[in-house]
Amino acid sequence: MENKAVNIFRSKYFIWPLALVTAALIGILVYFSSIGEKVIFPNTGNYSIEHYTDEPNGGNSQVTGYEVSDSIIKLDFVLKDGFQSPYVGLDIIPTEDGYIDVRKYNQLDVKVLGENVDRIGISLYTPPLVDDEVDSIDERLFNANLNISNHAQVYHIPIDQFQHPDWWEDQHHISATKENSPDLGKILHMNLGSAYSSKAGNRKTLKIYAIAFSRNNNTLYVFLVLLYVAYILLSFGALYFLRYGTKKTKNVMVTYNPLKIDNKEEGNGEKCIEYINEHYDNGDLTLEVVSKETGTTTRWITHVIHEKFGCNFKTYINQIRINESKRFLTQTDLNIGEIAYKVGFNNQSHFNRVFKKELGISPSEFRNDHKGEVQ
Repeated sequence: MENKAVNIFRSKYFIWPLALVTAALIGILVYFSSIGEKVIFPNTGNYSIEHYTDEPNGGNSQVTGYEVSDSIIKLDFVLKDGFQSPYVGLDIIPTEDGYIDVRKYNQLDVKVLGENVDRIGISLYTPPLVDDEVDSIDERLFNANLNISNHAQVYHIPIDQFQHPDWWEDQHHISATKENSPDLGKILHMNLGSAYSSKAGNRKTLKIYAIAFSRNNNTLYVFLVLLYVAYILLSFGALYFLRYGTKKTKNVMVTYNPLKIDNKEEGNGEKCIEYINEHYDNGDLTLEVVSKETGTTTRWITHVIHEKFGCNFKTYINQIRINESKRFLTQTDLNIGEIAYKVGFNNQSHFNRVFKKELGISPSEFRNDHKGEVQ
């Protein structure tokens, strides 16, 4: 076997194709590794930066300080009641080309810190589609939220996380499956602002040190390595079969007794339910996450929930979240957006829809009807 393998590896039918594949992969690696950042800030003079508040929506939030230098954007502000989810932010607009072209990149890098701000929203705006004229859409909005700290850090946001917010789809009657990814060659402008901020009224500061689009090639590198290894194995196997596999071999019959397989998941039913009950406030909690963290298959989790509660995974989590939101609505003064985030909903629009579907009334109506009650 060893001599046969050596003969295959020395064969010109193996060496020359392998050399061509190697050269092609090296070329791909060199090309993608050479793609540099597209810097938005520190400002290269190609972008203007303006601040905005929730005033157009009837809000009363104020910008109390604004500074833009070669090394920092500093925004001091106070969020005030008047709009259900008060906000302020920054609008970055290209001044020369009209568009921001980031087709070569797959992530947005932001170095930022927040004082009394632990969450920001970042939005990309692109031109409408041709058939959007019917909907009177001036531009398409794609959003991603980012949790930040009070220390300056660089955060990396994959571009595929930017999608239409539910409230925007509802407002413009857009289906959830309709082009829900930005046209990276035609970004009209981008926003950075507060998102579901904590208690209104106290002073907040947002400091931005850098904004840039970049390319993370880690996934590509792993894929190319696996592809390279797969090519070597497949080409070796094919050549070995063509050269030696056509010879007749003596068949050997083997009999065996199958081992008994015990269902080790039966004892994990309570474990997965307990995990869900403790982590329902995680907005990214999915059936796959529960499966991974508890060592239980998704099929068994689904079976346990159906047997115990007569519903599916999503319905069970939503029931927990809605019950907890009722407690916040009746016993706290948190706004609707804050409550939605605290109980595990990633946006207020989705929370409102689920709440009304479960109870027949909106969260605001429920609060007015049950304020002060103990749930």
